[in-house]
Formats: sequence, C-alpha cells, structure tokens
Amino acid sequence: MINKAFLIFACLFLVLSQQAQEIQHEAVAVNIEVPVRVYDGTTFIDTLRIDDFEVYEDGELQKVEAVYLIKKTTVEKEEGEKKYNPEVSRNFTLIFILTDYLPKVREGLEYFFDNVFLETDTLSVVTPIKPYNLKREVLAKLSREGIKEQLNSLLRKDIILGNTEYKSILRDLKRYAGAQDEQNYAFAMARFEKIRHIEQKSLEDFSRFLKAKEGQKFVFLFYQQELVPYLEADILVSPNPSEDLNWLLPGSKEPFLNTYFEHITFDVEAIKQMYSDSSIALHFLYIKSPLGVDTGGMTLPTNPGARYIEKSGTIFKAFEEMANTTGGIISSTANIPYAFEVAAKASEHYYLLYYSPKNYKTDGKFKNIEVKVKGGRYKITHRGGYFAD
Repeated sequence: MINKAFLIFACLFLVLSQQAQEIQHEAVAVNIEVPVRVYDGTTFIDTLRIDDFEVYEDGELQKVEAVYLIKKTTVEKEEGEKKYNPEVSRNFTLIFILTDYLPKVREGLEYFFDNVFLETDTLSVVTPIKPYNLKREVLAKLSREGIKEQLNSLLRKDIILGNTEYKSILRDLKRYAGAQDEQNYAFAMARFEKIRHIEQKSLEDFSRFLKAKEGQKFVFLFYQQELVPYLEADILVSPNPSEDLNWLLPGSKEPFLNTYFEHITFDVEAIKQMYSDSSIALHFLYIKSPLGVDTGGMTLPTNPGARYIEKSGTIFKAFEEMANTTGGIISSTANIPYAFEVAAKASEHYYLLYYSPKNYKTDGKFKNIEVKVKGGRYKITHRGGYFAD
C-alpha cells in the first residue's frame, strides 16, 4: 500500500519536473536573423562594422552577436563573437497583378534574367490566372532567351484571359456613367468590387508558403494602377473640385475623390506581421497606367462624359505598408524595367544581423524589431519583427 507522504512527494516531483522542463524550454537560445539594408541617398553603404549597428526588440536594446555582408549569394565580410552559417540561397517570386499586357513587361523580364537571376536561384511566378513554380532542372535545360520568351508569352496570355470579365465591367461602368444611370452603375460597381476582392486566407497561406522556404526570399509585386469611370451625380462627386486631379496622383497621401469607391478586404496589420515573420523582402512596384493603353475600350485622358477616379488607393496603402514592414521598397512608375532594376538592386546587397533575444518566451506574441546605425543619417530597411512561437 502506497502511503500518503509518498503520493504527496511524487506529485510534487512531477510538478517540479514539469516546471523545470517548461523553464528549460523557455531558456532555449533563439537566434533571430535580420536582413538589413543601409543607404546614403540611393547608395548602399557597405563599410559598416558590427559596432555601428544597434538592434532593439520591443524597445529593449539587444546584443548584436554577428554581422555578415552579403552580395548576391556571397558572404563578403563577417564579424562577431559567434559563428553562424547564413543561408544565402535566393528564392524569387514575381507577382503580376496587371489588368493590361504592357510591352515593357518583356523588357523587365529581360533585365531580370540578364542581370539578376542565377542558376542557383529558384523562381515562382504568379499571374492573374494562377501561380507557377519553375523547377530548377527545367530552368537549367532552357536558354536564357528561351526562358524569357516562354515566360513573356505565358504572362501575355494569362493577363489577357484573366481580365476578360474585368474589362467587360469597365465598359459597362463607362456606359452607365455616360448615361447617368445610377442604378445600373451601382450594380456594375458591386460586380467590380467582387472580382477585386483580396482573400485574407490567400494572403495568409502565401506567407506560410514563403516562411517554409529556406534562404533569402524576395517578392516583386507588380500592381497596375486602376482608373475607373465614375458617375457624375451629386451623391458621388466630391464637393472639392481640386480632388478631380487625384487620378493623376497614384499613391498620393491626399484623400481620394470619394470613399464610396474604396475599401480594404483584409486585416492589413495582421498580414503585415505575418509577412514580416516570413522574413521576406516584398518590393511593391506600382505601375501607372500610361496614356493610350487599352483599358476596356477607354482612351485616356477622358472627356467630360467619361471621367475617371483612381481606384487602387487603399490597395496601394496596404501593399505600401507591407513593403515597409518587410524591408522592401516602393516604386511608382510607368517604367517597368526601371522599377524592376531599382528593386533588384535592393535585393543584391544587404547585411545579415544576428542576435539572441533577452528573456525570450514562446508566448506567440509579435516582437517588434528596430535597427539603428550610429553616427549617420541613413535610410535603413529591415523586417519589422517576428512571432515568438
């Protein structure tokens, strides 16, 4: 028969053992990797040393244990008390949310494959139709010219097919706006909003997909400016005539013509944190719609019977915040090759900073990271944080 004192001791032993395991689990060293880019104007600064950097987690200064300077896939310089083995392989994802096939897309692809892409890199491409994962062995078999040709043809086909309904609705909006048909215009706008809906789950799944990848991850998101015909009725037109110029200013911080046209369909803050946790650099390349492009049978600039409003204002802001929190860049231009070049150069050179957080706990909370550089007024980009899970 087991006595009472033994049972009490056994239970106490189990409790203490469990607590010890929990303490041991909490005390496991966690190494946080932070890709950092430091610029003086547009020039990347490659002369910094470990003592030049300060890293803060939730406002608390951390000890930087190692710094590596990376150029493409080569460790150019390393410094620090601890040795790490940085994974510098590169994963590129090109996302084309374009409503028109623009000839400069081909020039952008040519720049990417001629100046950026290496045989050791991996590549995924997302079109308006579906995503494609280009296997390394397939890429190795094709010539660079063959890859560019096939990918350009694929993009052209998918962009045209993927926007058939979109263009049809734009033509309806133009017709109803011109006829001042408020009821049918509202129905067409509801259809338009439905096909523009961005699923939160899709964004979450994509961030998990990226997080699972090894190495450095670079996402280039091409998003084309949307100019939508609006109906000139009192209930839809802004009382401020100066706001009629807003369609000329994509990405402007000023209010857009009418909030009737704008809403966001996902939790921007939650998605920002997930993409930062995925340790990617998301470059947001906002492509202005050039004059004369076929936008659903419309010609820009417009006449008084068919006026247009900038439709991608909230989307611009959301993706701008996502790029900022992942250490990416934001470019607003009609010149796709130029935008590609600027973003690609930002992906070529960077520092990898490592630190072990003080008093680390796996509490599932998002930990904010801030990197500073001593003795200079630099532009610094880096991931905004991570989940302690």
